[in-house]
Amino acid sequence: MDSGEIFGISGHSGSGKSTLLRLLCRLEEPTEGEIDFEGKTQSSIPPQELRRKVTLVFQTPVLMGNTVAEDLVLGLGLSQPSSKPAIRDEEWGKETLRKVHLSPAFLSENPKKLSVGEAQRVALARAMAIKPRVLLLDEPTSALDLSSKQAIEATLKEAAASGMSIILVSHDPRQIQELAPRGLELSRGEMLRKW
Repeated sequence: MDSGEIFGISGHSGSGKSTLLRLLCRLEEPTEGEIDFEGKTQSSIPPQELRRKVTLVFQTPVLMGNTVAEDLVLGLGLSQPSSKPAIRDEEWGKETLRKVHLSPAFLSENPKKLSVGEAQRVALARAMAIKPRVLLLDEPTSALDLSSKQAIEATLKEAAASGMSIILVSHDPRQIQELAPRGLELSRGEMLRKW
């Protein structure tokens, strides 16, 4: 996979798309074979170190802070403790939310009160703030309306243009076709085709 590339993965429910993403960031280990990352076997890289470079955003967002600002800082603190901004660093928080087209007013919101679509965007913002080399996305726009979906797609294009590689799982053929010049389709854990 090239730097700054958006690579698509498609397939029906249960085809193995989410499992593949979990394998790529070592939330699951392969039962056979090896996965290489940056010239090393993935199993030789400590999981926490790998996840700083390969970050997964789940389809169902997991937010843990008391405010959106806390949640954004939590992700950065876990991955890069030395560069963790203060929770009250509003300019950093506003810029982080702007990238996913959310109002700065969300910084003080309780994450538990967000819609699924809003929570998805906060989770994406938190992951992008880590500045991973590879961003793994499992249906990042599944709960969004059309305008929000288009905004996130624009954000992904910007991230790729800045050099971040993205692996995008999507059920939306239009989205895959528009964003991912290369990819593969899975069926029952096997590659059905590639493009």
